[in-house]
Amino acid sequence: MICNKCGRQVIEGANFCPVCGADLRYQRNNNSGSSGYINPNDETNFGYTLLSFFMPYIGLVLYIVWLKEFPKRAKSCLNGLIAGIICIIILFCCVLRRGKTVLMKWMTMSFTGANKQELRLRKKD
Repeated sequence: MICNKCGRQVIEGANFCPVCGADLRYQRNNNSGSSGYINPNDETNFGYTLLSFFMPYIGLVLYIVWLKEFPKRAKSCLNGLIAGIICIIILFCCVLRRGKTVLMKWMTMSFTGANKQELRLRKKD
């Protein structure tokens, strides 16, 4: 049997690699075509999703760092990253649209004589 973490030969039936200490109980069958090692500590985590949602740059870094060793955790970071970026884009579009509307109102008020008179009346009150 070969350890999928360090590549050294290991005695059949061993639970741990004597060289690198990898847990061989969670090792997949080599016929699956993947690296074969399943990390027992890898699980999805809503906390990392939330962190990535509010801080997309941190989510991107965590995704890149954990992609090979903790794929489920990395996917949680990726999900939060994508959701955060989508919300930022939507918020930006709403603010941009609202700002354009306010700017257009201000421009029409300042260039229209009737609106100037209304402003003068409001200032008197």
